[in-house]
Amino acid sequence: MNDVNDICVRLHKVHFLSCGDEKAMFAWIKSIKSIASVTGTGQYIILTVSLRRLNDKDLQELIGLLYRYRKPLSLLRPLLKHKDFGNWLRNKEAFWFKRLGAFAK
Repeated sequence: MNDVNDICVRLHKVHFLSCGDEKAMFAWIKSIKSIASVTGTGQYIILTVSLRRLNDKDLQELIGLLYRYRKPLSLLRPLLKHKDFGNWLRNKEAFWFKRLGAFAK
């Protein structure tokens, strides 16, 4: 069961270029300390992100992971409401700004 301080990021149909690519993605996920769990169901890989443990570095890694595997950064929109990350994510100069939909309320 998810804590109220968690968000679930559902990655749909992740395409890997090789077995090594798949291993690299899961190693990357494992290196992000704020990812509390990883589960798979059907065509989804579900990352449970602990907002209590989330920091700037982990958020940057999560953005990089989604971008690398061509997943919509809008999956991180729930973080726009988070007091520690909302303003940071709304940086209009950042490459993720439009992709995240940070301009939306």
